[in-house]
Amino acid sequence: ALPISEVEQLKARLGEMQRRNGELESTAQSASRAHDEQLQKAAQETKDVQGQLAALQQELVEARRRNEQLQSTAYTAAQAHAAQIQELKDQVAHLQARNTELEKAADPGASGQDKSAVSGKRNRAADAGEVSAPPTKQVKLEAPEVGSP
Repeated sequence: ALPISEVEQLKARLGEMQRRNGELESTAQSASRAHDEQLQKAAQETKDVQGQLAALQQELVEARRRNEQLQSTAYTAAQAHAAQIQELKDQVAHLQARNTELEKAADPGASGQDKSAVSGKRNRAADAGEVSAPPTKQVKLEAPEVGSP
């Protein structure tokens, strides 16, 4: 058997250990709650970021689709523009040929040295409505279908 003083000391030590154990348990529970809160906050932030990412991915898909449409429209417009330019070139060539014809008709004996006189005759013919314009070609522009090149 142990002397009473040792038993009292052991009881005091046991009490101190139990008190310290209670403090540690309380600290551990507080830390666990704080950790759980941090995990929940991180999970919510992750969910929010994933939602933002999904929205950005959808915007990217839409932007790519719109870009393809714009490229297709630009290609079609460029083709139509080229056709219009060619038509204008054809009209200019026709007018130049007609101009040459009118100059010859206005003064069949002219050697081409007195251009102002010929030009005046041509202007008078134009004022009188005797000069015809070349036939024009109608160019119909259509918007491209979605997905067509």
